[in-house]
Amino acid sequence: VEGSAACTQCQLGKYLTGSLNVVDDHDSEADCLICAAGKYTEGEGSALCLSCAKGKFLTDDAGAASAHISEASCLTCATGHYSGVAHASCTACAAGKRLIDAATADESACSICGPGRFSPVEAMVDCEACEAGTYLSDSGNAAGETSSADLHDSADDCSICHAGLYSDSGAGSCTPCTAGTFLNDEATTASLHAGEESCLVCAAGSHSVEGSTACEDCQAGTFIEDDGSDAEEHDSVTDCKFCEAGSYSGVGEGG
Repeated sequence: VEGSAACTQCQLGKYLTGSLNVVDDHDSEADCLICAAGKYTEGEGSALCLSCAKGKFLTDDAGAASAHISEASCLTCATGHYSGVAHASCTACAAGKRLIDAATADESACSICGPGRFSPVEAMVDCEACEAGTYLSDSGNAAGETSSADLHDSADDCSICHAGLYSDSGAGSCTPCTAGTFLNDEATTASLHAGEESCLVCAAGSHSVEGSTACEDCQAGTFIEDDGSDAEEHDSVTDCKFCEAGSYSGVGEGG
């Protein structure tokens, strides 16, 4: 304004970077511009706007000065989202991934779920565990391994254990049933493989090795008396005892 005793500072949320030597750059309040999206001012009379930090956002794009008046104008990204410096919005981690660092500026903020885990929707912070009786072997973002979020984006990515194997929840692989037990379901029903208790102890007159789908009968002339109670009584062919004098047994008979 002509004849001014002093210059008037641009209001909060606005800035003016015009040349000090060009009068036209400083002759009207209209020369003070509202900050762009992802930026704010710290006080009146700003020559430039400051950038919102990683993990923050500010959506207004030079529409209202009141939306850019301090660092507090920058809002924190929602759960499962990330952003770079001076962003107008945040980006959600894709399904099959989880957020590991909201202050990382790119997709590396999100990590593929690890073995035995999945995330069925975007913006997950924690991956869900595969149910007991199933497994998911892909290693996710393990060092030196190549993976894909598509392998961890659904509960259907968790496979049922094969016969002779069981798992607890969140398993990257299935565990063999101990010797003296068996499990004969061939990956049809997860609950039949849920936990070590799914492995059944062999019946009288039979034995098994680790990971068995069925027990083997003791040969004729030998026997195992225990009937499905103690796996250690069935964990080797040597558990089949010879009949005593004056007695005999058929194949797979108990005492």
